[in-house]
Order: sequence, then structure tokens, then C-alpha cells
Amino acid sequence: MPGTHFPVRIAVCDDEESARRKLIDFISKYLDQHDLLVDIKEFSSGEEFLASDTDSFHLVFFDIFMGGINGMDTARKLFEGNTRTKIVFCSASETYGVQSYDVRAMRS
Repeated sequence: MPGTHFPVRIAVCDDEESARRKLIDFISKYLDQHDLLVDIKEFSSGEEFLASDTDSFHLVFFDIFMGGINGMDTARKLFEGNTRTKIVFCSASETYGVQSYDVRAMRS
């Protein structure tokens, strides 16, 4: 339908609630400043994210170190059937930096 804009769907997946809230607040402020229409959904684990409609997300922010399945393995499972979703890993560790390119993580 011409003139209709659909929101970009973003997922934030981190097992630490405070880290999730901080990232969502940061993303929301940026989106508000740029008047962008976005739907943000939060997940507390890789398992919870994978149980959702993962194909509906355009962008996913993953914590690498989570209890249960970690962010890297969650991203690998996501890409088994999804080739369009973009990924950003959020971590203070550089350990998985090189491996993140195997799942087409964004570089900044």
C-alpha cells in the first residue's frame, strides 16, 4: 500500500535485565531523535528468542555470554533458516569477535 510504513522490528536478547533495559533505552532515545517507527521486543534468553517468530525481526542485539544457549550459538541457529536478519553482538569481551563474522554480525 503506497505511503504505508511498517515498523522495523528489533529484538534485544540479554539475560541481564539491567543490561537489556539500558540497551533498549539507548535504542529508543536514538529512534525518538530520528523519528523512526520501530517495534522493540526483549528476550531474556537465547531459548526464549528462538521460540519466537525469529523471521519477523530485521535487527537483533545479542549478548554473547548468557546462561543456557549463548548469543553466538543463538545467532547460528537463527541463520539456519534466516538470511535477512542483521545481528549486533553486545559484549565487553573480544573473545568472540572473529567468530561473530561467521554469522554476519555487523562491524562498527
